[in-house]
Amino acid sequence: MIKTDTTEKGLEALIVGYLVEYNGYEQGANSDYNKEFAVDEQRLWRFISSTQPVLFENLNVGNPLERKKILTRLSEELSKNGVIQLLRNGFRYLHYRIELYNSLPNSKNKQATQAYGQNIFSVTRQVTIAESSRTWRSTLWSLSTDYP
Repeated sequence: MIKTDTTEKGLEALIVGYLVEYNGYEQGANSDYNKEFAVDEQRLWRFISSTQPVLFENLNVGNPLERKKILTRLSEELSKNGVIQLLRNGFRYLHYRIELYNSLPNSKNKQATQAYGQNIFSVTRQVTIAESSRTWRSTLWSLSTDYP
């Protein structure tokens, strides 16, 4: 008889495995996660560069100071408006509109279907969230194009 792992770790492994294998999620790593801004930076920049290449070039994210300004603005918008609002409407940075998600399209719209396929869904186990002198661990962190 096959033994089932009924621990929390076993349940996490089942959920992550299912999302990755059957739903097309990417498996994230704790090292991808920027604790200061609560974002998977690697996937955020990859999404923006593939879906909004001209904007990505203009944002100059290779410059650490500029990158921090963008992430600060994103964090402010997230705190002010919440995840759903940000995914639906994106956010403004300087005179740019940065989109974070491509909506589920009508099946007849080929261009929108292609854009939707560029979304990045990921799940990360045991994300360590450091806040001042306290460290918290989130058991599972599911990201829809970069956001929990």
